[in-house]
Amino acid sequence: MRIIERLLSEIPNQIESEVVATKSTGSDSTNAADIAEAAVLAGCCRNPDYALNAVTRLVASDFDLEWRQRVWLSIEQLVGQGEPVDSASLYPLLGPVLWNRLAGENASARNPHEQDYCRMVRGYARMRAATAAMLAEIAEREELP
Repeated sequence: MRIIERLLSEIPNQIESEVVATKSTGSDSTNAADIAEAAVLAGCCRNPDYALNAVTRLVASDFDLEWRQRVWLSIEQLVGQGEPVDSASLYPLLGPVLWNRLAGENASARNPHEQDYCRMVRGYARMRAATAAMLAEIAEREELP
């Protein structure tokens, strides 16, 4: 199981690398706070300290105050309960309207920033699915006699 533990520990580092890479491009439509938040809400990160750090960065974003406060309280509640921060645990707290916004269901065609943000969320969801499949395959091989 050593390989699985290493991979799981590297997921936050991969996300951080994406944040740094995007920040260095100087993109106006996607900023580091959006990417960090997308990573947490897409369930790519199960580290509560990283989740809190990501949401702290969200405070500087241009999303409306009510939305940011609700996300912050949701993360804080999960961390306070010692639960993993992932999409399954965030969904009931955020509610379907906010979750659909993150998943791109209601992305505005007139708002390129929101479109980029939703693409980022879906990208992290795909990354998580690919990582989970890889981990399952490794676990299966390691558990063979």
